[in-house]
Amino acid sequence: MVFAATRGFISVAKVTGPMKRPATREEVPWAGGMYRYGAIVPFKIIVELDDPLKVSITKMVFDGTTIHTSRLQKGFSMISPNDGKFLYAAMQKTIKLKST
Repeated sequence: MVFAATRGFISVAKVTGPMKRPATREEVPWAGGMYRYGAIVPFKIIVELDDPLKVSITKMVFDGTTIHTSRLQKGFSMISPNDGKFLYAAMQKTIKLKST
């Protein structure tokens, strides 16, 4: 799941290879370079939503999940299979509702 702050969950992605530390500045695809970020993680977008999935938050946890908002403030965070299934099902409903 890809989460964009203030927007919501915007896509589902799959990691396609191992993380690696950039060896040269040319390998770094973002502003701030090698000194600001420490890893490159290759991934493929599986599903990208036209409209982000917004999930309500109660006491700093996304409703229906065990995901605390602080876990999504920076970088990557592992989520449980149950949380992933819940979010993916919610995304599928959003896609179906939009297409009908």
